[in-house]
Amino acid sequence: MYRHIRLLLRIVPSRILRLFEGFWVTPLALSLVGVALAIMVELLPGEVIGKFWINYFNAIDVDGTKSALAVIATSMVSLVTLVFSLTFVALSITAQQLSPRILDFVLRERSTQVLLGLALTTLLYASIVLSMGDVRGAWRLGMAMPPALLLAIVTLIMVVMFAHNMTQIMRADEMVARLGRQLLADIQTILMPPDGCIAVMGDREAFEDSFAEAPTIAAIEAGYVGSIDYEGLIEFAAKRDLQFALDVRESDFLLPGVPIARVVGLHPEADDPTAPIQRALNLTDRRESSDTASYEAAALCEAALRALSPGINDPATAIACLNRLFEGLSVLVAADPPPQLLAGSDGVARLLRPPRDAPEFLAYAVVPIIEAARRDTRTLERIRTLAHQLDRITMRPRSRAAIADLLRQVDKARSDSAA
Repeated sequence: MYRHIRLLLRIVPSRILRLFEGFWVTPLALSLVGVALAIMVELLPGEVIGKFWINYFNAIDVDGTKSALAVIATSMVSLVTLVFSLTFVALSITAQQLSPRILDFVLRERSTQVLLGLALTTLLYASIVLSMGDVRGAWRLGMAMPPALLLAIVTLIMVVMFAHNMTQIMRADEMVARLGRQLLADIQTILMPPDGCIAVMGDREAFEDSFAEAPTIAAIEAGYVGSIDYEGLIEFAAKRDLQFALDVRESDFLLPGVPIARVVGLHPEADDPTAPIQRALNLTDRRESSDTASYEAAALCEAALRALSPGINDPATAIACLNRLFEGLSVLVAADPPPQLLAGSDGVARLLRPPRDAPEFLAYAVVPIIEAARRDTRTLERIRTLAHQLDRITMRPRSRAAIADLLRQVDKARSDSAA
């Protein structure tokens, strides 16, 4: 079921989906609640309330109620402006301090979304009630006032939470910690086979050798590899008795003509599998966050590089990013490696993924920091310490070789800086 939903979403253009992703989903949903509540109050029949309460609400001053609703609506307009202003200030500070990639995590801040949604809900509710007036009975305005006051009080409470969270967001160590937590969660995800797939504990090297002379499938358009539909690829391979070896990972950027997969079992009269593979890669025009941990690792790397730049010169933040990176790598090397051979429900190996293990993360997330930290002995020494700790908990020869190579690069960087 979930796969069919994902396939349906892929039919919708990505630019339309982005209008409803992230920051705007909660505010839009809450705004619709405000509109529905105002209509419900206006259309509520008097028999539901009873004669006593109708007489009670009729005793409320109509002009005073209208004035109070107008004040609430006006205040919400000012509050929405304030929320936008402070949010963009936080976005600007975070982008300058750390990395523009971290802006996605700022926009996911739930308190900001809820506060903006409550303010829009209260504004729409009060405005709609005022526009309907008292043509169907003054008691309706009296009924509309308690929900408006309740919404305003809840909104003010959220203002306090919003202010607190904004101060947290503008702290570099807080955002680095959030990235680290997300990195750990995504690493736990990549240690498991994708949804709808089964990990095959076969001879991976023998399976890979069978692709030595296999025909290559090339990309037909440029773009970033999004969330790969492994289940769909395996189903396609099973129907045609094929085997795939993917040469790309999530977040890779492809140019037209670049090899993306190799195929075993392809017959000359069979359909060309290029289009199904291209659809399964879900190419987009920008790098997007996925559950493969690469996005968070790259964000921590970029934050460390920016912190080590001469304009900022903040080694403490760079060291915090390294701590979070190696924390995630410690989970990765202590567990079984992420499955590369995948099968469908029949248990037959159909798909070989590129490795997604510690050496890959070290190569693109830690090595660039070594280059940027050539003149900062504290950062280089921290990388050395973390690498030695990582070496103690891994037993895989490939990971140990990558760690040893990393330590050699640290030593070279230190000798270059000393010279």
